[in-house]
Amino acid sequence: MQVVIVGTGNVASVMTKALLTAGHTVLQVAGRNETELRLLCEPLGLSYTSEWTNIDKTAQIYIIAVADQAVASVASQLKLPGALVVHTAGSVPESVLTIASEHTGVFYPLQSVRKEIDRIPAFSLLIHAAFPNDEKLLQELAASIAEKVMIADDEQRGYYHLAAVIANNFSNHLYCVADKFCHEHGIEFKALLPMLKEQVLRLETMPPSQLQTGPAIRNDEATIQKHLNLLQNSDKEMYEWFTAAIRQKH
Repeated sequence: MQVVIVGTGNVASVMTKALLTAGHTVLQVAGRNETELRLLCEPLGLSYTSEWTNIDKTAQIYIIAVADQAVASVASQLKLPGALVVHTAGSVPESVLTIASEHTGVFYPLQSVRKEIDRIPAFSLLIHAAFPNDEKLLQELAASIAEKVMIADDEQRGYYHLAAVIANNFSNHLYCVADKFCHEHGIEFKALLPMLKEQVLRLETMPPSQLQTGPAIRNDEATIQKHLNLLQNSDKEMYEWFTAAIRQKH
């Protein structure tokens, strides 16, 4: 398919590379930052523009891959009547795109992506479109680059987005806390990686509720107290909160 990407950030960069790898044609990348455009497009041999009026009008799909808070503003700059315009945001309603075109949709990758990482990660894609023919087109495009494709309206996508924040962003903050603790006590955070990888592998066949381990679920007061004695201030409060939450759950 012939696609125009709007944006130069993490999602735009990874989406561009994923589409090219799958054999699609990225006619152009549009964005406000000339430097970022060059960094993304020149190594890939792609055309780009920083002027909204110069956007290629011949694409089948226009993918707005910018920060959530910028989607509406960018859409207001685009005049693409008859073209399918989609955004990649987790918490932005599809309706903000109607100012750009009556053919609107969503193309949301359920994945945390970083443009500086060369490997294209596996991801699920949540799609939706205002018209059945457009949705069929999005399904075809999504199936070529995603591990799993699901149709999700604004409400469902919002639930997925919140679940992703809890499961991924919050857990990564815990990794940051553990990494800091390891550094302070002269031990290696990377020693935890085999355990973390195994936990994720187990989630493929078992629900999280059956995988809980540790002193909280065992009611091991002696170990809990030892841990609390090693922590200070907010880290201690966090440990106590999670311990109470695990006990309440189980």
